[in-house]
Amino acid sequence: MPYSAFILIDDEVETHIQEIYAQGQKMGRDDHSFSKLGDSLIANPYFLRIFDQMDRNLGWYNLGEYIYLQDVIDYYHGSFDRHGAAVRVGQHAWSVFDPMWANKDLCNPGEAPLPCEIRLHNPSIMLILLGTNDNVPRHYFEKHYEKIIQYLIEQGIVPILFTKADRHEGEDGHNNEAIRSLAKTYHLPLVEFDLLANTLPNRGLGPDNTHLRVARSHDFTRPDTFQYGTSVHNLATLIMLERVNKILNQHQ
Repeated sequence: MPYSAFILIDDEVETHIQEIYAQGQKMGRDDHSFSKLGDSLIANPYFLRIFDQMDRNLGWYNLGEYIYLQDVIDYYHGSFDRHGAAVRVGQHAWSVFDPMWANKDLCNPGEAPLPCEIRLHNPSIMLILLGTNDNVPRHYFEKHYEKIIQYLIEQGIVPILFTKADRHEGEDGHNNEAIRSLAKTYHLPLVEFDLLANTLPNRGLGPDNTHLRVARSHDFTRPDTFQYGTSVHNLATLIMLERVNKILNQHQ
């Protein structure tokens, strides 16, 4: 499958994220850091953490023909292993601004998860992986997801959006449709993981049909690696980060 099928960035997206990034640099955002915003899909050791090699129990990786991605791994070193204050099991689009969902060991009194993570890590990019727990009408999910996007843009942080593999909100996948619509409206990068999931056994999901099937190693020289949800998810994320990083830094 060509990158252009699941890494969605057009000319308008390029222009807009450069504008967001430029504003963020004026605000002092850390060019070498990204943060994660999401639920149990990424609140586990298998989303990106292996690329910082901080926990040998997570296995190892071999990029193979994707060796060019090592540069972006080096560029954002320290962010891959980071769990962060904006990732929590059971998270919803609405709960990221609710102080009741904040990690009390990390966040100030009255501080919500998303503002807390921005204060702590000062990222220039935010990966948004939400929707699995939002089993609500599309308009409700979309309203709260849009609020997240608007807030990040105001903060000078480039949002990277992801569709998801599960169908918990219904077979129509209306949460994914909402994410696609908002990506177009706000001219933001979109990882079409919903599309990639169609190429995987059971859409890349494990027995619970919620979490991705875990690959204990990420050896991208082996064909079977591409049968696991976690390895394909991580590779797609790296490809998007590499593309976005080039766009943001092309004039430096």
